Amino acid sequence: MNKTSQAFTLIEVLVSVLVLSLALGSYLGLLRYGQRISQRVAGQSTGTWTALTALRDPNPLRNAHDPDSFTTNAGTTRGYLNGFWVERVVTTDGADALTGQTMQTVTVTVSDGTGIVTSLRERQTRRTP
Repeated sequence: MNKTSQAFTLIEVLVSVLVLSLALGSYLGLLRYGQRISQRVAGQSTGTWTALTALRDPNPLRNAHDPDSFTTNAGTTRGYLNGFWVERVVTTDGADALTGQTMQTVTVTVSDGTGIVTSLRERQTRRTP
């Protein structure tokens, strides 16, 4: 009688465990990388919306509960908004006496603890009172 063995050898089992562990490690690494990228994009999106809010609102950093939460000095306003450090600089380009309008350039820079998230600049027309 001739018996044939249907079992795996120890080398085959060790190689399959090695391949499986490499695949699982790669999968977990890609999962972690995707999570970091997702958090970075969410932070950039929030930073951009924060910059747009600060760009359009003439007094964006005013906090009724904490009036000392921002500082204003000669057209520059600095403070925290939505967890970001925001700097809003307004420079007046000129006034038109006939229309009663003032042209202003507003620059907003939003940064987190690691660097600048976004920076926006816009020329705005304001009606002088």
